[in-house]
This record gives sequence, structure tokens and C-alpha cells, in this order.
Amino acid sequence: MMRSLSARLAPVLALLALGACDSPFTSNGDDVQRGRLSDARALWTSRNVPSYSYVVELDCFCASASALEPVRVTVANGAVVSRTYVQDEDDTGPPRPAPDSLFGDYDTVNDLFEYVDDQVRGSPAVLNVSYDPAFGFPNLIAVDPSGNTPNDQRIVLVSSFAAAGS
Repeated sequence: MMRSLSARLAPVLALLALGACDSPFTSNGDDVQRGRLSDARALWTSRNVPSYSYVVELDCFCASASALEPVRVTVANGAVVSRTYVQDEDDTGPPRPAPDSLFGDYDTVNDLFEYVDDQVRGSPAVLNVSYDPAFGFPNLIAVDPSGNTPNDQRIVLVSSFAAAGS
């Protein structure tokens, strides 16, 4: 059985708790964040990948554990064609759609970039972003908006990226 997102990202959660001043992902400086975001977007654009899929996982106090199960997003020619919960091997039923209200901000790579950009502009207490070295998309976003408000942290993990046709 797959460990929970919280268990797999325990080191990131610890960085959030400590303020993450010297995070391995990035500094909290807005200029550094904007520069890394710009470089990552340029890499993504240069890769010219209009169709792809990935799995997105959220860790937050924003929904029940069952609602926060991993979701596969499939994009064709820049548009979302499906957003469904990842099924276990023994699940033979139809895929369950994941709610737009919870996962809509992470529907495409461009949406992920916009989410990071929104966070940078919001000047959160902690923002750690890691980018995929081959494609440039944000593959880990950890944000603590206030730094002192309990339960407002959010982690977004993107994995299992596959460009269509590759």
C-alpha cells in the first residue's frame, strides 16, 4: 500500500514548520522565486508539450482524506480532458471524477505555473517550489501563507508525468 502524501513528504513538512529559511528547493526571496519561475516556464515552453498526463496529490486541511486521494490529470492540446482519482489495481469500477473545486487550480502545467505565480505575489511566509529538471513544470509546491495560522499550509506534489507520444 502506498504511504500517505504526508508520510512521503515529512521532510518538506518539517521545513514548513521550521520556516524553511535555507530550503533545498528555493529561497523565500521574491526575486529568486520569480527568476526560478521564469526559467522554469521558459524550459516548459521550449519543450513544446501540448498533450500529457500527470498525477497530482494535495496535502492540506482543505478536505477529507478520501477527497485528497491522488488524481490523474490528462491534457490534450492544452485542454483538460479528464481529472479522475487514481484507482487501485483491484478497482474495476469506472474512474471517479475529481472535483474542480479542489483540483481545478492544478489542471494543466500552465495552471501550476499560475498557482506558483499567485503564491509569489501573495508573499507567503514560506514558499518552497521544486521544478522538474527535464520539462520545467513545478513538481513540488509547499506553501504556508501566514506562518502562524494553524492548518493553512498546502503541499502540491506532481508525479508520473508523461508526455503524450513519448
